[in-house]
Amino acid sequence: EARVAQHKNTMSENAARLADAEKELAGAEAALAAKTAELAARKSEMEKTRSDLEGLHADTLALESRLTNCQNEILRMEHEESSAVINRERLSMEKKTLQRALETQEKHAEKMGKALAELESQAAAEKNACAGIESGAERLGSESDRTKNALSTAEAELAAANARLEMLTRRMEAKDDFPAGSKLLLDKDNPLGLEKEKLLGILAELIETPPQYRPAVEAVLRGRLDAVVVADPDSAFAVFKLLAGRKAPARLLCARLEAEPGETEQPSVGAARLCDKVSCRSTEAAPLLKRLLSNVFLADSVDEIPHPVPAGAVYVTPSGAMASGWGMFDTAPDSGGADTLLAQQGALDE
Repeated sequence: EARVAQHKNTMSENAARLADAEKELAGAEAALAAKTAELAARKSEMEKTRSDLEGLHADTLALESRLTNCQNEILRMEHEESSAVINRERLSMEKKTLQRALETQEKHAEKMGKALAELESQAAAEKNACAGIESGAERLGSESDRTKNALSTAEAELAAANARLEMLTRRMEAKDDFPAGSKLLLDKDNPLGLEKEKLLGILAELIETPPQYRPAVEAVLRGRLDAVVVADPDSAFAVFKLLAGRKAPARLLCARLEAEPGETEQPSVGAARLCDKVSCRSTEAAPLLKRLLSNVFLADSVDEIPHPVPAGAVYVTPSGAMASGWGMFDTAPDSGGADTLLAQQGALDE
């Protein structure tokens, strides 16, 4: 369920990211269109300025030509000594006026040249900005495609996980391989009229086992994983008598005893107890798990198992090979498969 929720959250986040990316792409495209229109206007203005500058240049040449003509006329008049003072003063004033006009035109031309250079610089900057916007639009499009692909993959994984979860749930609820008495006890309709709070569930559902220790737990508890756990001795004995009277087979385990047995002294340094590697989903059933596994020790391999095995102790390897202090040895346990109760429960947890 946690993974399903995580997949849904991931899918929601990817969908949100896709929507944001599409919004950013639309904004980038609008900005690109605006910048393109602005660049076109700048280009038109630059062309007009260039045309004006050419006109001013032509006017400057014309003024220079006119000034030259005036100077030639003055020289001619002085050379011929036929010029009058009034004409000389008039021509002198006209010369000054033309010079001022020329200076004004030159300053205006210089100003227009600077404006043209500034416009060209702005046009280059706008062009670079447009290139950046186009690059950003391409990047957003690529990110959008990746987000869509990730969303499709997440949806496929979620569908597969849902199908697997539904199959495992149906298999765990059916309990087809359980003894008839266990089915009666686990029936939701409670045909036996028992106190449901006294029935804690089957042992496999109450144990939370890391995958690496699952074969070891299955090897030790193989014949008891489908046992129904009952809360206390009185309730367990009452259920035992009821099912025996009906000749309904079932395996029962009492979660709590009046006096719990002591632990076997740890026989060797460094040997970890199996009960320390697993946990119980129910606080009521925790004493049972400790009672079943407190005398079980982990060995990395069969070579690490001491000989003789101390009395009351059981050694088991991660692969499930087991040796006990009362003379039972098991080298090829049928555990760790995908169809075992612990494996099915672990798949549901994941």
